[in-house]
Amino acid sequence: LMARYGDRYRVIAPDQRGHGLSDKPRAHYAGEDFADDALALLKALEATPAIVVGHSIGGRNAAYLAARYPHAVKALVILDAKASGPTDPALPALTEIPDHDWLLGQLPTPYPTRQAAHDDLALRFPRPSNIRYWEDSLSETTAGYDFSLSRFAMAAIDVCYRDWTHLLPQITCPVLLLRAAQS
Repeated sequence: LMARYGDRYRVIAPDQRGHGLSDKPRAHYAGEDFADDALALLKALEATPAIVVGHSIGGRNAAYLAARYPHAVKALVILDAKASGPTDPALPALTEIPDHDWLLGQLPTPYPTRQAAHDDLALRFPRPSNIRYWEDSLSETTAGYDFSLSRFAMAAIDVCYRDWTHLLPQITCPVLLLRAAQS
């Protein structure tokens, strides 16, 4: 987005909590949490109302932002996100959330080299786009190459994911929903 639209728009692409260089607290990582984070960032940058684009879990988070804080969102684009999920509103206690999700628990990190990471990811993921996604998440550490995300956060996002179809009628701005053929 930055390369394509950065000369015409102010593009803000934050790492969400639990990802990249953002904080990685022991928290629930529910849609409401991410929406509150996004609103705080938009306010701090004096960037409201904004055209908000969210991919995957970011799509869910963007929907929560638009539903909870309609004044902050001018338009919404949701990419490759599903609104369906568990309907039980109760979130597990933090002590019940595992230290990692099923996928990250299988990956032999840290990898000794980028090539070793590529080779392992290529065995696990059939699509080049999936391999690129995970490779782009790698950071070099003193122990080798590891993902710049919190394993706990990924587990918390997974177990705290809730159905958000109830939000859709609450979103008042224009919305574009996109689903890729090979997502």
